[in-house]
Formats: sequence, C-alpha cells, structure tokens
Amino acid sequence: MPQFDILTLGSQTFWVGFFTAFLYYYSVKTLLPLYVSVKKTRMKKLKKNSSEILKFEAKLKKKNSNLITKNIHFLS
Repeated sequence: MPQFDILTLGSQTFWVGFFTAFLYYYSVKTLLPLYVSVKKTRMKKLKKNSSEILKFEAKLKKKNSNLITKNIHFLS
C-alpha cells in the first residue's frame, strides 16, 4: 500500500505537519480574533437590549399600576 511505503513516509509526515501548522497559525491569527470580536459585539448588544427591556418593563408596570388604581377609583 502506498501510504505505508517507507520511501514516501518522510515526505507525507512533513506535509501533514506543515499543513497542520499552517491551519493552526491561520486559525489563531485570523479565525480566533474574528470569533472574539463577533462575541464582544453580540455581548454589547445583549447588554444594551436587556437594559432597554428592563426600562420598558418598568414603564409598563407603572402604567399598569396607574390603570388599576384608576379603575378602582372609577368602580368605587
């Protein structure tokens, strides 16, 4: 079988190591920083949106409590 040929084993090992090192270098220098920047952007958006949702919920609770008190006064 050619993959176990002793004459080509050295070059196969070299090229596997070379491409593994290249893919590792590429992922560390390109893909990992891209992933980190996307994650940071998403976290910022989530924090901003969650604070806006909390503010909106507070406004709704205030309006609901005002409506309830108005209804109670109207009914009595």
